[in-house]
Amino acid sequence: MSLNYEIYGMQARGILLKRIHKCIKERREHPEVLRNDLLTKLVREGTFSDEIIADTIIFFVFAGVETSAMAMTFAVKYLTENPRALEELREYFIVELQCWRKSRELWNGGFMRQDRLKQGGNSVYSHY
Repeated sequence: MSLNYEIYGMQARGILLKRIHKCIKERREHPEVLRNDLLTKLVREGTFSDEIIADTIIFFVFAGVETSAMAMTFAVKYLTENPRALEELREYFIVELQCWRKSRELWNGGFMRQDRLKQGGNSVYSHY
């Protein structure tokens, strides 16, 4: 028995498109509902047709499945075969981690302490 996966794929795409179009309609009918997602942003933008929006959502849902896994696999393979590249990457992240820690120290250590932020106005800059 031969299965035609292309037909099943097209049927699945049709089902997904119907659901996405239903979500688009819901967002247009109820713009007062606050949502912070890509679909809402595309609908509110108002420059794209519903078909373009639906295709974009399908693209983002499925684009990352195999491509991200393949990219990670090749990155790990490359780094294991190239110790110098791995060392450069480690050095880069050590510097980034130090910068992150320094910025957290500045944030928590007085430059932007919560008590100064609560005072309001320009009091954040009062130490200058």
